[in-house]
Amino acid sequence: MLPCTHITELARPLQFVKEEWEERLQFLECVTSSSAYAGFTSLLFTNFSVVDKEGALEVLSNEQCPMDDGLTRTWALFLQRPGTMYSL
Repeated sequence: MLPCTHITELARPLQFVKEEWEERLQFLECVTSSSAYAGFTSLLFTNFSVVDKEGALEVLSNEQCPMDDGLTRTWALFLQRPGTMYSL
């Protein structure tokens, strides 16, 4: 499970998230194709927001992106605010 809280950086450092995205996650079909979006897509992009807030916000604010059962769109969008994550 990927943590989605304002203290995510304690569990998933920025450099790790960036490397993980560039080496693996950006190639997943649920990331590359909006027709393949699944609930897990919302977790991936919420996590990715620490690298690219605008890119993550574009996906997460799209009603076609379903939310994971444990994540609301409101919380996912709140975490996109500047200074919410990686600013402690």
